[in-house]
Amino acid sequence: MHFVITLVGTISVKDTHGQEPQNAAELLEAHLDAVMEEFLKMKVMDPDIDLDLEDCCVKFAIMVEADDPDAAIAKASPLVRSAIHGAGGSTPDWPDSNHNAWSVDQTTLSVQVAELIPA
Repeated sequence: MHFVITLVGTISVKDTHGQEPQNAAELLEAHLDAVMEEFLKMKVMDPDIDLDLEDCCVKFAIMVEADDPDAAIAKASPLVRSAIHGAGGSTPDWPDSNHNAWSVDQTTLSVQVAELIPA
């Protein structure tokens, strides 16, 4: 079975003095671009990242193959965390698999095959 696993949380950037830099929005967007690159390097299925800069809310969504929703979260969690770390981020308050930050939707993976007709 295929599941779309979504993790919703907050994201921030601080300088060496613990302050938010003036270019925080640019830094966050650049970091999330790097997270997406990590997803692609890891060949994660159907990754998606949404950022709401107004409230610093970020949503990561990926597709995984698993037997049940719990196994899907267990498979997705280290993938998302590894991508964040690979992009230079940190995850000190990472939610466990029972946290309400995670959501699971079973999905049908459809593949369309185009038939080539010779000219």
